[in-house]
Amino acid sequence: MTEVRRPLASRIRAPRILAATLAAVLGAVPAAQASSPAAWTQHEKDTRQACAAASELKDPVVHAYVALFDDSVGMDARLVTGTWKPAHMKGAKAVMLCLYDRKARRAVVQDAEGWRDAFAPPASTAGKPAVKAPAPVAPPKAAPPKSP
Repeated sequence: MTEVRRPLASRIRAPRILAATLAAVLGAVPAAQASSPAAWTQHEKDTRQACAAASELKDPVVHAYVALFDDSVGMDARLVTGTWKPAHMKGAKAVMLCLYDRKARRAVVQDAEGWRDAFAPPASTAGKPAVKAPAPVAPPKAAPPKSP
């Protein structure tokens, strides 16, 4: 049998096509970049301002803890507290949940009044806890060994 050899031009072209394809694929993959401390500081400032403005509360306080969801969700969640502005609310305190969309750079808020109790310490009466702790349970006694 005779070996069929490809022409020299096609033998040189194949590695070049492979290299060009590889470069195009690698160029399309975004490089992972870590945010600088300055970028995090700016993001924190933007999030706080957007959540405070979206809440429309009087003297809003954007709490320090933030739940940073991964990039597939692209949201940060924070609690905002303050006082309701409408006169008929008579200065009632408000708790709002703020979701900040990192891509759109905007915040949406929802009343989260029920969450206030979740962070409050338990009520107590006369210095004693309102809920009595259960009594400790003694470990079971070991059975005596059986004799043969």
